[in-house]
Amino acid sequence: MSGTISFCPRHARRSFSEGGCGGSVRERGRRGLRLTSLSTKPVEKLTPSEAKAELDRLPREIAGHDRRYYREDAPTLLDFEYDELRKRNAEIEARFPGLVRPDSPSQRVGAKPSEKFGKVVHRVAMLSLDNAFADEDVVDFAARVRRFLA
Repeated sequence: MSGTISFCPRHARRSFSEGGCGGSVRERGRRGLRLTSLSTKPVEKLTPSEAKAELDRLPREIAGHDRRYYREDAPTLLDFEYDELRKRNAEIEARFPGLVRPDSPSQRVGAKPSEKFGKVVHRVAMLSLDNAFADEDVVDFAARVRRFLA
C-alpha cells in the first residue's frame, strides 16, 4: 500500500491517499474566486448602482461555492476567501439595506448537505466558533461556552 497520510485542515480529517483528501485548493488551483474592479472597491466608496451590481453577483458566486463545498466536497476557495465574500455581501447590505435580495446569503444558512452524510445525535450540544477574525471573537466564544456549561 503506497501513499501518504496527511491532514487536511479544510476538512479537519486525516486522509490516506496518493494526493491528500482532494479538497486542497492549492492542489487544484483557485478556479472559483472572480475578482473584478468592482469587487475590490471598498464598500464605503460604492455607489448605489455599484452596490446593486455587487449584490446581484455575490449571491450567485457564494451559492456556487456552497454547492461545491457542501454537495460536491470540492471547494475552490480557501475558507478565508469564502468568508471574505460573505463579509463583503453583509457589509454592502448593511450600507444599502434597501438592496437586500431574497436570495442573499444573509437570508439562508449553508446549503443542502451531501447525501453521503448520515444524521448523528450528539449527547452534548455542539457549539460553534463561527467565524473568528479577531482575538475578541475567540474570547467571546469562550465566554459563551462557559455560560453554557455553568
